[in-house]
Amino acid sequence: MKPLDELLAPLLGNKAIESAAIAFVMDLERAAGRSPVDWRYEAAFAADIESLPRIIEVKAVGGSQRGWFLPLEVPQVSEASTNPDFYI
Repeated sequence: MKPLDELLAPLLGNKAIESAAIAFVMDLERAAGRSPVDWRYEAAFAADIESLPRIIEVKAVGGSQRGWFLPLEVPQVSEASTNPDFYI
């Protein structure tokens, strides 16, 4: 088992933060009885995770984004506007 200070170490860099957020959401989906699939690196997929019936876009940042807008790409907006099972 890892020491507590390693488990609580700050995440450095956007990639580490994004990966931690994806892992967190995938764990939540598994706990709910779904089978999530990570599609982050598949350009044709409109979001990060497919966890049927859900399509999930994960947004994670390493600091406060208070007052800033949530950046969405065109495929994400399109999916969100047509799919009631699209989650952010």
